[in-house]
Amino acid sequence: MHFPPQKRRCIFVFVEALTGTEGQLSAFGSSYEAYVKDEELAVWKDWLITEDAQVNVDIEDTFALLEDAEKSQMEMETTKVSKMNSLRAYQKSALEAVGNASPKNCCVVLPCGAGKTRLGAALTWDFLQLHPAGCIIVLCLRREGIRQWKRELLQNWGLVAFEAGASQSGETLPSCQVILVTYHRMLCERRRALAEMSRLHEAGEEHVDEVAGSIAARLSSADEALLIADECHMVPAPKICELLASMLNHHSRRLVGLTATLLRESGVNKDDEDEGEVPWPLLGNCVFRETFANLAPEYLAPVQCIEVSVPVVGEWRKIFKRQQLAPAVCLSGGKWLVLERLLAKHANDSLLITVERCEQARQIASMFGIIPIDGTVPPAQMK
Repeated sequence: MHFPPQKRRCIFVFVEALTGTEGQLSAFGSSYEAYVKDEELAVWKDWLITEDAQVNVDIEDTFALLEDAEKSQMEMETTKVSKMNSLRAYQKSALEAVGNASPKNCCVVLPCGAGKTRLGAALTWDFLQLHPAGCIIVLCLRREGIRQWKRELLQNWGLVAFEAGASQSGETLPSCQVILVTYHRMLCERRRALAEMSRLHEAGEEHVDEVAGSIAARLSSADEALLIADECHMVPAPKICELLASMLNHHSRRLVGLTATLLRESGVNKDDEDEGEVPWPLLGNCVFRETFANLAPEYLAPVQCIEVSVPVVGEWRKIFKRQQLAPAVCLSGGKWLVLERLLAKHANDSLLITVERCEQARQIASMFGIIPIDGTVPPAQMK
């Protein structure tokens, strides 16, 4: 194949550029300086200066990005250390035990007043650090528990939690990462969802097979999800167990329970089971347990329990025979006298009187001028 002289020269230069040494390329370039016009040289120099400047800017930007990333990582580590330092030693141990048990379901037992809500908030914050797009649902026994969780998450961990209520909308839930809800509301949602599913089935319309409500659907839609059951001794209850089992039917779902006791009224007591046996498979193993005796008096105030037996005598005994749970019998004449003397003796102390029935609370309130705490008391007044 024959090429014109100009093409042969271009091919030669190209081959020389590929095979020549640095010295040869430099000498070749110098030999062609005479053929380069001043305007072309000026353009090349301007390009070279601009390119060098851009390279320097890119390098500076890269170092700045690295410094910002390192600074951000250090700030995150500092924040984590600061927040975790707010935990007590046994709370840190419980948090570590739950982490080591992952991804299995598990529970933690701490006595009343030992900071189960603080531990749960730490679990929530730690989970979101590992899974920024994750979702957490916290099951509470009552609305008061929800308020306590909401306050703890916001004040000490900077987390905004959504309080599920009657006014919630379907548009709000998909953007929520932390949802606080009562067991009762979850059961009501499931009951309504099952009723709607039954209606659709009878009408011959399409429906999903597993329905537990909008909150459960939010949990199912997340790639990573954590279900925290406060007062988790409620979990073995048949309806609650069925509900939670349907919500945890995916490998990326996990249940962590918190309670002061694993006793159930049915008589099934997990404390009595041999280590390794799990009478409540859904709840998993108890990975950390601390007792009141070990925490008092360093973390909890000492307690002295005194039992005073008051016999039912006279006319009160007749009432007791007719209806054993009669509220009047629960506060028979002897109990009224004992209560009155105790209130007089501890007049300058902080007192909390717990009763079995609301009628008893109202009787004591009217007799001694004490505010009863029941469902009729507004949240602001309870504070």
